[in-house]
Amino acid sequence: MQAPINAAEAAKHAAHATRPEEEARARRAALGTDRPSAATPSRRGGRARVAVAVLVGCALAAAILFVLGGAFLGVMLHDDRADVAGEAAQLDVSGQKTDGAPADGSQQQVALYADGDTIDAMSYTYSIAVTEDGRTIFGYQMQGSDAAPIELLEVAGDPVGFVVKDYVFYVVSNTEDGFCIQSIMHGDGGVASVYRTGDVTVASIGLDGTDLTLTDTDGKAYTVALGGTQ
Repeated sequence: MQAPINAAEAAKHAAHATRPEEEARARRAALGTDRPSAATPSRRGGRARVAVAVLVGCALAAAILFVLGGAFLGVMLHDDRADVAGEAAQLDVSGQKTDGAPADGSQQQVALYADGDTIDAMSYTYSIAVTEDGRTIFGYQMQGSDAAPIELLEVAGDPVGFVVKDYVFYVVSNTEDGFCIQSIMHGDGGVASVYRTGDVTVASIGLDGTDLTLTDTDGKAYTVALGGTQ
């Protein structure tokens, strides 16, 4: 049950109201029409919409800063790896002897030890040489340098020569049991390994497309498919 409205008391409050809204409230009370204002929920709804808009704006700003920051960091830390990869496909590999150049344009060269051949590649000169302590090695030195080659691997037997295909070197030698092909890619972490062995004695080597050709002392030819190190 609603409490009775004291009209006289409400009129008294209206007379003493000092602000327009207080006067209006007092008059509504005097007329018995004073009810909770509907403006409060509207204000709360407006505040909620403003808060949502602020949160959405902050999220968008954070996303934009993240994208721009990543792009800036990428530029600052760019290490030219993509450029190096692009240049690697265009490295100048020129040797004393060349045959069997493939149709895809990949670089491959042949060097015979008996002829003193070397191969220039990636600013270095590669060769088979005998060290001061009598070991036979496959190594490299800066192009034009008179320094002794830096060893990449020790040749397993009597050297025949070496080839390079797609920047992998294959060194062929003869051992007591036949031939041995060692392979290595010159670079950080490059490790020499035995690629192939056989029971014939090799007199000469060459390249035919993607195959290494071996000619034995009887003039018989053999082929070995090349494709990386093992």
